[in-house]
Amino acid sequence: MSIPEFVANLAKHPLLIPNRYNVMILGPEGVFDQAVSYNVASVGIPARSLATAERFIHGPNTKVPYVEIFDDLSLTFRLSADMYERQLIDQWMTKVGGEQYASEYFDDIKGKVVIKVMHRDGQVMKTYNFWDAIPISLSDTALSQEASEPATVTVQFAYHHYEWS
Repeated sequence: MSIPEFVANLAKHPLLIPNRYNVMILGPEGVFDQAVSYNVASVGIPARSLATAERFIHGPNTKVPYVEIFDDLSLTFRLSADMYERQLIDQWMTKVGGEQYASEYFDDIKGKVVIKVMHRDGQVMKTYNFWDAIPISLSDTALSQEASEPATVTVQFAYHHYEWS
């Protein structure tokens, strides 16, 4: 590949700058407070794989895929002074887990997470929709006398599937 071809390819398919994104969380009660979405410090687009079964008919074994496997979605939030972000996730998890160990109907606890990946100019390049999302894990919040960065909390979401456009 020549240098002009390389430059032309970069012009056609620019490199992703990973700090250009927007996250919107639609909880079971409707849209989360937009301030919570602004405090998403990092998000990982989850891995996706296929479960396979070995099949031997004749010759070498062949792996045959039979189901998709989606890793959990991980969001790390910068916490405001009143820990509002953690409080919202705590409330949602209480709804999911149920008070007195009696969970509510799934349709009443599920949500949706939308991640928009953007170009340098602010144009949306890809939109990921994570359907039937529920928080399944809330990390600890480390407090320290020596900390100089804002406190964070990481939330793991399980979801049914995701679509991208």
